[in-house]
Amino acid sequence: MADASNSTSIFTLQGAGASSVLGSNPTQEDRYTVLLPDEFSGHTDSLAFFAVYDGHASDKVAEHASKNIRRLLTISRELRQGNYESAIEQAIQAEEKELLQGFWAGEELFAVAGSTAALVVVNLTRGILVVANLGDSHVLLGEADGANHTSLKVERLTTSHKPEDAGESHRIESAGGTLNTDSGVSRVGGLNVSRALGDLQYKMPLKDIGEQSLSSGQEKACVEPTKKGDLVSSYPSLKRYTLQPDRRYFLALTTDGVTNTMDDETIMHQIAGSKQEGMDADRVAAKITEKASKEPSSDNATCVTVFLDGHNVRDQENLRKVKILLDALDEMGREVDYFALDVSYQELHRTLSIVPPGTFRHVRCFGLLGTYDDGRDWMHLPEIRSRSKTILSLGSTLGSFQRPEAADFLASFVTPESNSSLLIGLDGCKDADRVLAAYNDPEGINRRFIKHGLERANEILGPDTFDLDKWAVIGRWDAAQGSHNQYYLPSEDVSLADKTIPAGRRILAVKSHKYDADDRDALCRRAELAVGDAWASKNQYNILYLEKP
Repeated sequence: MADASNSTSIFTLQGAGASSVLGSNPTQEDRYTVLLPDEFSGHTDSLAFFAVYDGHASDKVAEHASKNIRRLLTISRELRQGNYESAIEQAIQAEEKELLQGFWAGEELFAVAGSTAALVVVNLTRGILVVANLGDSHVLLGEADGANHTSLKVERLTTSHKPEDAGESHRIESAGGTLNTDSGVSRVGGLNVSRALGDLQYKMPLKDIGEQSLSSGQEKACVEPTKKGDLVSSYPSLKRYTLQPDRRYFLALTTDGVTNTMDDETIMHQIAGSKQEGMDADRVAAKITEKASKEPSSDNATCVTVFLDGHNVRDQENLRKVKILLDALDEMGREVDYFALDVSYQELHRTLSIVPPGTFRHVRCFGLLGTYDDGRDWMHLPEIRSRSKTILSLGSTLGSFQRPEAADFLASFVTPESNSSLLIGLDGCKDADRVLAAYNDPEGINRRFIKHGLERANEILGPDTFDLDKWAVIGRWDAAQGSHNQYYLPSEDVSLADKTIPAGRRILAVKSHKYDADDRDALCRRAELAVGDAWASKNQYNILYLEKP
């Protein structure tokens, strides 16, 4: 039997990181944003936001936009209602208004400087991806498929906005502009992009200030003051993409310092390969920008990398250890019945969907809906009792028990009349630094998993029982107990029922015991079980085959 974990999100954010390099340029005009779900307060769904900005003529606009657009999105009513396209458009137009106000207040660079942008909103709960861009910064998507997720489909989700494009040149000319080709490349004044933040000299109302006051850029654009409209547009291209729960995805947001040096396929295959090698998202992004910066006359290069796993992929990972065993038994021709146990029908169905009928020739897979107690009772049914059984617990379940309770739990399954044995997994690592790094990951994946317990409590007790914005999750290593403990921590005094919990009071959520050799021996002695065989990995994960002596 095996247990499966619960989650309400279709997707898990496995990592997000970023890197920017100067290249051959003397100044850095790129900026980026990585906004994780913990930073979106009060949202029902789990959201994340990522962006890159490529400034030109100065870093002023890119810097302003990178700080302001993230703020505008976190307070956006449209975003809360799931209208992500509207939320992005409104944030961009609000940013444009603030840039214009800044210009009138004396920041003249907002008229002659600007920035491209590539933006992504991800709804992890529903598997929705919304992409927007201005100019030639891009969003690339790698979709991994196949049994081992080795087949990668690469797609560019954004549109390159260039003056020479038919639709863009028509819009520019209709607004009173003329393409400048003096450099051999079509430009709007001095710009080689036709949509951007800032560049207010090419937009209303500054564009319409009269023929006697044209800037040098406006003169290059041959502005006709009698025609209305923006030569450089601030309206982004938008795309909504539905993510598939049985897929693994890799996202890359890049400035043109990356995409001008490598093709999309090369970028995404390098990202997927680096992730497969175990690199974190920051290092993967750095590997991309480092490669781009080695090109002659390289530009500023920025890359944001995002790793997303659908829940079916997570289920496959959860079942991976068991499936290795089932594959081996099937290859040996052993007639085996495998029963997965879970209290959630949805999770049970998802687990078994990984091994549908026809997966094996000799192994048959079934589901048991119920608790551990139900599973024990099922084992004592007359038609089951006489059969030889091996109970599997290869996940983290045993570590969550107090040590004496873990031994009693194991002993309850292997009784003289049960005709049973056990195959269990135990984490033996007690290196405090390694344990803390594993549980307190920079992307906050584990913290969100623990905080999900409060979300589940709200589903049961009422939506306002726990204000999630007032609760944090912290982890501590307990050397005396050999356990990693995770706590709920209120940021201010909170009332629950008729009691007040003071700010900073730690409430134990999960205790994860680690089992070194002495602990494993003590566990077996108390459970009155003998180790029939044992295996250990280099990272101190142990598998024990236990039976009655």
